[in-house]
Amino acid sequence: MMFIDASALTAILTSEEDGPELLARMQKRGKRISSALAVWKRP
Repeated sequence: MMFIDASALTAILTSEEDGPELLARMQKRGKRISSALAVWKRP
């Protein structure tokens, strides 16, 4: 199981340098979870 936080999602969606590596790690895990508070990131 892997918990995905807002910074990981942001890195993937905005094509940051570590985005592809984070995406690859996420794809290897069977179950991925997050929470509304982790996803809702205020600037």
